[in-house]
Amino acid sequence: MRTSPLVLALVLLAVLAACSDEPGRPVASPKALPSAVESPSPLPSPSPTPSVSPSPSPSTSPSPSPSPSPSAAVAARLGYLTGDGIDLPREVIEFGAPMEKAIRSLRAVWGAPTKDTGVIEAGSSPYGVCPGTDLRGLEFGRGALLVLFGNVDGPELTMYNWSLNDTGTPGKVARARALVGDTATFAFGIDTTVKQAREGTATGTFTVQPPNDPFPASFTLRDQSAGFFGSLTGTTPASRMTFVQAGRACGE
Repeated sequence: MRTSPLVLALVLLAVLAACSDEPGRPVASPKALPSAVESPSPLPSPSPTPSVSPSPSPSTSPSPSPSPSPSAAVAARLGYLTGDGIDLPREVIEFGAPMEKAIRSLRAVWGAPTKDTGVIEAGSSPYGVCPGTDLRGLEFGRGALLVLFGNVDGPELTMYNWSLNDTGTPGKVARARALVGDTATFAFGIDTTVKQAREGTATGTFTVQPPNDPFPASFTLRDQSAGFFGSLTGTTPASRMTFVQAGRACGE
């Protein structure tokens, strides 16, 4: 049986999830740009002959406040994905939450999933060999976000994993958010670059691992939660995230 790239990535990333780094100092914000220099006053006209007065220079109107970026607007409505679960606008659903309660809360905010597997065998699921014996997967944004439930810590099915995937409509689902310090946060997801991740997190908390054939390059991000892990297009500053997840991963 041929093993899909996503399944291979899940195997490696489940191992990498155990890695950790000591948090460092958050990156300082960029300095503000200097104010523009005023233009010199116009010289008076030397002619004594009355002339038409020049039109007054139009005053510079203040720039309008920038509208929220799409990701900020989505976050305000859909909440964030964290290393410990999902922060909805009005409640927090942590890994280990009962499946029925979690699904009701997710549907109330995100609407109906684009795919619901129903309860299936965890050992032969479309997402690889997953923990437990039973599994239910909900996909949102046509596969851009997957939430998994299973009997991983007892007979009851509970939420144990979410993942962002480079498919479907990633711009229409919740993004991940790391808690960098007491109040500082860093929002990220599919297409976030290595450079952006290193600049937006504390020193040493974002680590990159080179590819190990057949597995792609990968990353781990440790914050004040259980952390995140995922796949990258490479190891350079311009390399992008193609897969992000938290919780307990599936394997082959």
